[in-house]
Amino acid sequence: TSITLDAGTDIILDAADNDVILKDTGTEFGRFKNQGGQLQLRSGANQIFLTATNTNAEFNNNVDIDNDLTVDRDTQVTRNLNVDGITTVDSATVDGDLLVTDSAYVMSNLEVGGNVKIGDDKVNITASTGNTQIDGTLEVDGTSGVDGNFRVGSSGQNKFTVTASNGNTSVAGTLGVTGATTLSSTLAVT
Repeated sequence: TSITLDAGTDIILDAADNDVILKDTGTEFGRFKNQGGQLQLRSGANQIFLTATNTNAEFNNNVDIDNDLTVDRDTQVTRNLNVDGITTVDSATVDGDLLVTDSAYVMSNLEVGGNVKIGDDKVNITASTGNTQIDGTLEVDGTSGVDGNFRVGSSGQNKFTVTASNGNTSVAGTLGVTGATTLSSTLAVT
């Protein structure tokens, strides 16, 4: 037999023992609990899944979202956050590690206070010094400015070096010139 509660004003459930229990054929499947004047929701066999503290809510375990999630305020994540689809973030601060296992698109500024590692140590940037190590090819389509010394070599051997302080250039191999060459000072050949 169905029971319908239809009130023109509020429906008040007042339990002296702090709990309003929901059952199906005698088996509990949920309850509303008064936890120190705050609402606590429990499911199944009296398992806590959400605790409210004033306007805040704390989930006790995993939260699965099958559709869009829009957050208009700051969000603090103290455990892992796994996202399978596209995530759009207007502003984010990450105090620990940020692990991206697929592509990441940054449409604005990316500020990183710690070291940056890409791939299996293919690109490494050390935050304290700015030293950058790249294992693959670096292609630059625009102007490249180097404020310090510039060297080309492998395994610690300098094959081509430009000293920033005086412009001295050292070439360990053959220097081939296919166009016009202008020398404004002495050319020493040894």
